[in-house]
Order: sequence, then C-alpha cells, then structure tokens
Amino acid sequence: MNKLFILLSFVMIILDCSAQLKIIEIPEIKNAGASKNVPLSTIFSKSHIVRLETTRESLISHISQFKIYNDKIYILDSASANALFVFSMKGKFIRKIGSKGKGPGEYLQPWDFVIDEETNSIILYARKLNKLMTFSIDGEFLSEKEMNFSFNSFLKLDNDFLFDVQNTRIGGVKDLNTNKSKFFLVKTDSNMNITQKIRFKDSPSLWELSSSKCLSYNDLGIFFKLPYLNELYKLNEDGLNEEFIFEYNNTEISKSLFEKHSSIFSFQNEIKNNEYVYIPQGYYDIINNVLFFSVYKGHWDFTCAYSLKTKKVYMELNRMKNDMNSLGFYGFMVGQYKNYVVNYLQTDWLLQPTAVKIPSHEKEIISKTKLGDNPILIFNEVRNDL
Repeated sequence: MNKLFILLSFVMIILDCSAQLKIIEIPEIKNAGASKNVPLSTIFSKSHIVRLETTRESLISHISQFKIYNDKIYILDSASANALFVFSMKGKFIRKIGSKGKGPGEYLQPWDFVIDEETNSIILYARKLNKLMTFSIDGEFLSEKEMNFSFNSFLKLDNDFLFDVQNTRIGGVKDLNTNKSKFFLVKTDSNMNITQKIRFKDSPSLWELSSSKCLSYNDLGIFFKLPYLNELYKLNEDGLNEEFIFEYNNTEISKSLFEKHSSIFSFQNEIKNNEYVYIPQGYYDIINNVLFFSVYKGHWDFTCAYSLKTKKVYMELNRMKNDMNSLGFYGFMVGQYKNYVVNYLQTDWLLQPTAVKIPSHEKEIISKTKLGDNPILIFNEVRNDL
C-alpha cells in the first residue's frame, strides 16, 4: 500500500488539473433486463472458478471482505464465522488469522482489515473490542492498540492511517465545538494521533447512522462512497472531490429526502416502497470500465458495467446471455484482482438444478460440492479491448 499511495499521490497531482466530473446515466429501470440478450463475452474474455476448501476450521457463511496478496486469498466473514481465513489460489485452506476471545491476540466481531505491504503484515480491526491488531503475514500475533475512537473502515497510507468514522452509534470522533459527531474521514499518524479531519458541510444527520464500509481504493486512487447517495468521491490532496455521479432517470435519492425523516427506519421504509435507486457500495474501475451495484426499491440488487470509452451502460450482468461456457456473472460481486472481477456464489443456490448452467470443464469441481460447503469464487476477466 505504501508504494501504491506514493504513486497515486503523483498521479492525482497530474490528473486533477484536467479532471472532469463524470456523469453516468443509467437506462430507465422499467426497462431492466434489456441486457439479457447481450452476450457476456461483450464484457468478459474468460472465466474460472475457485472452490474454497471446506473444513471444520474454515466454515464460511458470508464473504464480507476479499483480498489477494502474494498468491494467497484472504477472506473475512464478519456476519457468521467472525474470522479471517487464508486460502491458496486453488482454494486450499491454509490458516485462520487470530482467534475469538477478549485477550491479547484475540478478537470479537472482526470488521475490517488491510495488508501492509511495506511490513508484510496484516492489520485487523476488532470492532466490538475497538482495537487494531497486527499479525505477521503468517498469522503470528505481533501487537494491538486500543482505539480512542471507533470506525467503519480504514486504509493504511504510507506511515499514516485513514479512517471512516461517521457512525455516531459506535462512538465516532466528536466535533470540538458542538460535541456532536459529524460525517468524518480522519487521518492519523502511526501512533493514532489525529492529523486531519475531512467533513461534509451539508451532511444529512441520517448519514451518521450508517455502518457501511465507505472507503475503497484501486489503481486510480482512493474513493469514498456515501451511503444511499449516488455520488462517488475521490480523495485528493485538497480533500474529497466528486468523481462520478450516477443518474437514474430522477429516481436517485436526494439529500433533501434525508431531512424529511427523524429515524433511519422511516427513511428505509420510504425507499423500499417507492421507485428510488441507489448504489450501496462496491465500485470497481477495471480497464476503462466501471462496475457497480445498484439497488431498486430497497431489495432488488443488480450489477451494471459502464464503459468510459463508449459511454455505454450494461445492466443486470447476471441476466446477460452466457456464451462463455462458464458459470457466468452470478452471485455477489465481492472484489477485483488484476483484471478480474470476483463474485462469490453460495452452494445452496449453486446446487439448485435449474439455477445455474454448469460448464463442462468445471463439472468435476462442482460435483464435489455439497450443500453447506464454502462458497465458490468466480473470476471473470474484463476484456482489454472495450
């Protein structure tokens, strides 16, 4: 991450001079499904799967976070297993990082993690105990530090850290003037001394109730996605600047909608019962293409791909015509690796007779899968000629 951030800082300085806000117009939601006759090979060139080994020590229900480092797959399950797992690139279980408990080197509710490439170590946030824990890349416990503020997500930037601390319910950083929590990004030094605060002047109060992980990064920079709103911000030296605005034919959620509600529950009820569309999280920029989730009426999830070159939008990738002899674009988009978009597919859905067409060259792998086994990872490579 160290080398990446230095490179990104240099690239940002160059690009910011001519950067323009990109507006992505999404086809009318009522026409959803229009991509179903478009061949999947329009976007992807090839695909392969990885079957994660299922053992008593490696049971995974939900993939909350996914990373690949030094040819190993790191998977965090914050929903059920509450553990960080390591697998080989072929899916063989290697180890679990840390263990449950309240003592040194133990955690409850592991919530987020980063891999520090400079020190070759893993930094894990134990949310319930509010501490940052450091492990060697081989899983040996090295140190831990109790935090004086809590947060949803974080990144390691050279010798500094960047934290997303907008959630008041888990004790976000307090405003010194009003003693009230605001929607903050906080930068600290290696000793967790706060060196910079970044806030939104017009942040609706309900944003503070979100527990979404809003920070992400890729080869183009560090990005921040506000919960429910269709705006994507890029972190530059002068703060956060809008990079993308996603327009859904006037069905996107406006900032004024937040101010109508006194609770997050009434707000969520309104968007579920009306025509609102929003992007929860999950933005990936791969070879001049933007891939992202969208949610319609609070429950219908679909994935879009947008070509920065042709300005064309493909909706509902999982409904496109699968002409690749692959599992296709099914399941949940969980991350990216090099030029691949990575999805995971639960085995209970995979084993339904009519749910998925199993490609011939992967039938042997799938035949070994049983109900309750770990999810299947699907690697779809984005075409480089779009």
